[in-house]
Amino acid sequence: MDNSTIKKNLETYRERRHISQTEMALLIETSRNSYRQMEKGDTMLINDKLPRIASVLGVSTEELILGYEPVQASEWALKASDNHAEQLHALTREYEERLQTLQDEITVRDTCINSLKDNVEHLKSIIRRQEKELSGK
Repeated sequence: MDNSTIKKNLETYRERRHISQTEMALLIETSRNSYRQMEKGDTMLINDKLPRIASVLGVSTEELILGYEPVQASEWALKASDNHAEQLHALTREYEERLQTLQDEITVRDTCINSLKDNVEHLKSIIRRQEKELSGK
C-alpha cells in the first residue's frame, strides 16, 4: 500500500468524524504540524502511531491502511471452499478419465486407419500386377 492511499484514508476518516487536524493531533499526542505532514503524505506514518490513529478514528489499522475492512473467512466460507475443492477434484478426475477414453478411441481408430491403408496398398499392388498382365498379353 502506498503512502498516498494511507494519507487519503487519514483525511477521509477524520473528516467523516468531523475532527479537525488540530483535534486529531491532540488525540494522538503529536503536534498539529506533524499530523498535517502525515496527512499530506510528506511524512511516513510510524507504525506505533497507526493503532492510536485508527482507535481515535474508530476503525481498524487494516481499514486505515487499506481503505476498507478486510473480511475474515467464516466457517461457512471455509466449508464452501473445501466443497469447491472437492468438486474441482471430482471434475478434474472426470476430465482425465474422459480424456483417457478419447485417447484410447484415437489409438483404436489410428490402428484401423493404418490397417485400411495397408489394405489399399495391397489392393493397388494387385491392380498393378493385373494391369501388367493384361498389358503384356
